[in-house]
Amino acid sequence: MKPVQVSIDVPQAREDVYDFLDVLANHELFTNHMLRDWRCEGPARGVGAKAKITAVAAGRTEALDMEVIDAERPTRTVERNVGTSGRVATGTYTLAKLPGGGTRITFETAWLRVPRGEALTAPLVRAMVRRGNQRSMKRLAALLQAGNADDTASWLTDPGEDDDMAQPPELITGSLRPPRSWPALHHGQLGNHPSQGVLRRAPPASQVSGVAFATVSCRPPKQPRRGAS
Repeated sequence: MKPVQVSIDVPQAREDVYDFLDVLANHELFTNHMLRDWRCEGPARGVGAKAKITAVAAGRTEALDMEVIDAERPTRTVERNVGTSGRVATGTYTLAKLPGGGTRITFETAWLRVPRGEALTAPLVRAMVRRGNQRSMKRLAALLQAGNADDTASWLTDPGEDDDMAQPPELITGSLRPPRSWPALHHGQLGNHPSQGVLRRAPPASQVSGVAFATVSCRPPKQPRRGAS
């Protein structure tokens, strides 16, 4: 199956964009309309960072194992995704300087192994992936423009029984709209997100020129109930 590639231009410097993307947990902020239930493992950034994720598409779900397999600051980072269906794919972010300043972010999905059912419907699969990736790029640009993911972290979407919570945030005049059901977390407030784990203030190393962001931990593993054997 042919790769799918999407791009978007942002005003932020390439190094700043890379430092944001380098933290794997930050990807949940702009991809959780299709990748949910993030549970991170290993290092927080760079090669070896891992996450277990639930992919949601066309009303179906699939468990994925994601791992960063290549990273070169400030030009690119590569993720490998392995699904329970046998699908193996890579996602590559490539960052290029723009002549007038800013960065062109290009994301490419490439399939290394494809289930037979998807291979037979390749045009439909590629179109669906392209739409999802284009939306991710727009949401990423909005996060970078906002300048602080701490202000948008409480707007993460999560599949749930409430219709408002099941709907991903929409882009409105360059910002993300939080679902009506969720109380907003004010800038600097610490606490637990209703479903996405602990929000914590970014360490000094996460403060980059033009883009200050807080690291968002992935969903912690479920704890056994008391009395359970």
